[in-house]
Amino acid sequence: MKKEKTNKMVELLLSGATMLSNSCPVCASPLFKVRGDIYCPTCDKKVLIVKEGEESTTVVSSVMLPQIDEMVFSKLQDLNKQLEEEKDPEKLYSIAKLLNVLLDILEKIRRIQKS
Repeated sequence: MKKEKTNKMVELLLSGATMLSNSCPVCASPLFKVRGDIYCPTCDKKVLIVKEGEESTTVVSSVMLPQIDEMVFSKLQDLNKQLEEEKDPEKLYSIAKLLNVLLDILEKIRRIQKS
C-alpha cells in the first residue's frame, strides 16, 4: 500500500506536478499542485486551502457554484428534450414545474456569482 502511494507521488512529479510544503488535513500526506489545483494523491481528491483571514464559505462558493451551475444547466437541457417529446398533460405539467424550480436555482446561483 505504501509503495502504491509513493509510486503515485513519483508519477505526479514526473508529469510536472509540484510537491508543496503543505500536507493533507485528512491523511497528512504531502499535497501536490497539479495544473493549478491542489491535490492529495493519497485521498485522491482536490484540496482547498483557505488563507488566514479568508472565509471558508467564500472559497467553497467559488469552487462549488460553477459546478452546481453546470449541473443545473445540464438538467435543464435534459428536461427540455423530455418536454419536446412528452404528450401527457400531467407529465408536461410535472416537467414544467421542475423546469421552473431549476431556473430559479440557476438564477440564484448566477446572482451570487456576480456579487
